[in-house]
Order: sequence, then structure tokens, then C-alpha cells
Amino acid sequence: MQKRFQLTAAALAGTLALAPLSSASAAGFSISARGTSNLGNAFSGTAAEVEDASVVYNNPAGMQKLDGTHTSLTLHVIAPKASYTHEADGEEYEADDDIRYVPNLYYVQELNPDTRLGLAVYSPWGLGLDWGDSWPGNTYSIKSEMKTVTVSPSLSFQATPNFSIGASIDFQYLDAKLSKALSIGGTNELTADNWAHGFSLGVLYDADETTRFGATLHSAIRHDLSGKAKFSGYDPTIVVVPALGLTAGDIFANTTGKVTLHLPETLSLSVAHDYSRRLTVMADYTYTRWSRYEELTVVHDSPLGTVSEEKNWKDTARVSLGINYLMSPKWLLRMGYAFDESPVPDDTRDPRVPDGDRDWLTIGFNFRASEDVSIDAAYAYLHMDEEPSELAGLDGDYENGTQYASIQLNWKLK
Repeated sequence: MQKRFQLTAAALAGTLALAPLSSASAAGFSISARGTSNLGNAFSGTAAEVEDASVVYNNPAGMQKLDGTHTSLTLHVIAPKASYTHEADGEEYEADDDIRYVPNLYYVQELNPDTRLGLAVYSPWGLGLDWGDSWPGNTYSIKSEMKTVTVSPSLSFQATPNFSIGASIDFQYLDAKLSKALSIGGTNELTADNWAHGFSLGVLYDADETTRFGATLHSAIRHDLSGKAKFSGYDPTIVVVPALGLTAGDIFANTTGKVTLHLPETLSLSVAHDYSRRLTVMADYTYTRWSRYEELTVVHDSPLGTVSEEKNWKDTARVSLGINYLMSPKWLLRMGYAFDESPVPDDTRDPRVPDGDRDWLTIGFNFRASEDVSIDAAYAYLHMDEEPSELAGLDGDYENGTQYASIQLNWKLK
């Protein structure tokens, strides 16, 4: 019984920590897409190419390339898919993956020839999976959901004719709802939210009239989360810690918990080169410091006390190549490929993040309706190989995939 209690408490720690939510869209629990234009060429040239107001996130220094006032309104439609095949009996279980709608808003205003003001409202982390309550891994997860919103006021400055710098303060709200089964029967559901802040820095250099280099750093953000834990459907009279005389009702009474979550910093290095008036070729390298996620430590305001479990995630890289091709004065074609590493080791992969390395194949278009209005559309397909699960009682394989569809309206206000 003591062992059962320890396993249950460890699973609860993973639930309260909020971090391990499967997006099946980008490495870890990141939502990679910010603007539709950047999605169309698989994030290549992220920090070097300036096409619309979404540059406020991609590289705030790039706002210097936009004259007047610009606004971009983006809607991403994300359809994740995840399944698990249990090795013991060969049964396959599919998660109920709801389609997600992620809107973003970007705004850039010219203050004077050397200065721009910007604002970005976007969602950098989130999504989730609903495995149901009757699959073999229900004590690890039934349903996980996380939503984030970041509001970033930004400023840029033209330091020299060929070099600009930019920065933003990133105010971030995180909300999570998570549930799992208890090994003694019943379920627990947790909710938590928090505001935190970080910053972003960017530089943009024009080597000549055809080649641009950019770099963007998005800082780590620390969330000190407080959550509410609700337990139901179990027998409260079961003695789970005989030495202390504690029953299930003592241990699993509704309570609160606290955990510190470090969301990782990212660094993007990009280049864009115009081979001709029609063709631009771009590349990007993005590093994410997932190694901050070494373990989870949860402090409960109940006899559950403090519980920790190791995660040992690793730093990752995403590399991408893409092109922009001007087919006509009104139509621009975008295409791209990216390889995106997973931070999750085999021995700590869990159903909230059944993550693996992935390949992105993307295509997009820009239609210039007028001198001041354009529309972007993009589609991305993500492929991941089967990845093993090595958790106790959950020996099997995960298979994941995601499709993105995105549309963006850009307009210049005079």
C-alpha cells in the first residue's frame, strides 16, 4: 500500500507541474507558428526576412523595414493526431484530438525614420490530448490542456544604415486544466494559472542589397504556479499510509499545490538571399534550451507534501530551408522544409508529451489584393516516426502527426 501511495503521488506531481502537455505540433509543448508567411517557408529566414507585421515576434529589429502603420491578423487551425499501441496485447488507442484555433495579432507603427513601435499578441505554448479514462495509461494522463497568451510591446531603432536593433517585454499568461486516474480508483483534476514576464532581443544586418542576416533571442520565462487539486470517485476510508494512519480521504482531500516552471529560451539565427528579383532563398537555425526541464518538484498543501520526479529533457535544434518565388506582381509562392529535434528522452516520454523528432513540409501563398492589402495562406504537414514508451505499465509505442492550415490578413494604414 505504501508503494501504491508513492506511485500515485509521483503521477500527481507530473500532473500539477503543467509543463508536459502534448502539442504534437512542435518540439516539446511549443506552438511554432506565429505568422502565416513564416509558416509557408517552414520558418526559414525567421529572423532575417521582413514581409509583414508578424516580424514583431520573429525579430523586433525588422520593424525598421516597415514604413507607416502595419497590422497583421492571423488564424492558425491545428489538427494534431496521436495514438498509442500497447505492446502487451497489441491494442491501439487514439487520443481525442480536438482541432485548435490559435489567433495572433501584430501591429507596427513608424514613430520617426529611425524608430518603430510594435505590439504582438500570440500563443507560444499549449495544446493537449484527451486519451479518455479507460486506456492503459490513465494513471499518467486522461486529459491535458494548456493555453498561453503573450502580449509583447516592442521598440526598434536604426543604429546604422545597415544595422537595426529591437527589443520587447513579453507579458505571458498561462492557464492549464489536467486530469488523471488514481490507482486506488477515482480521478483527480487540477487547474492552475499565472502571469509572468520575459523579454526578446533582435538584430538585423543588411550585408548588401541582396543578403540579410538576423538573430533573435526570446528569453526564458519563469512561472510560479498555484493550482487547485480536486479528487473524486474513490473510497476515502482506504488506509494508504498505515504507519501514519492516513486514509485516502486524508491524502486526497481537495487541496492546492505550487510548482515553478521554467519555459525555455530560444535563439534563432537566419539568413535570406535574393538570387534574383523573383527568387529569395532562406535558412534558419533555432536553438531551444529545454535542458532547464530537469525535474518536477511540487509542494502540496496537504499530507501529499513535496514530490519530485526526473525529466532530464535535452537541448534541441531546428534547421530549415525555404524559398519565396514571385510568380506574378500579385502572387508569391512559398515552400519550405524543417527538421525539428525532440527534447524528450525515451525513458521519460509520457502521454502528455509523446514527442519525437519531426519533419515539416510546408507550402504557402501571398496574394496582393492592392497596394495596401494582402492575404497569406499556408499549409504544413508534420511527420514523426513511432516513439517508444518505457514508463511502468505503459510499454508500447506512440505515433503522432499534425496538420496546420493558416490564413493571415495584412494591411497598411496610411
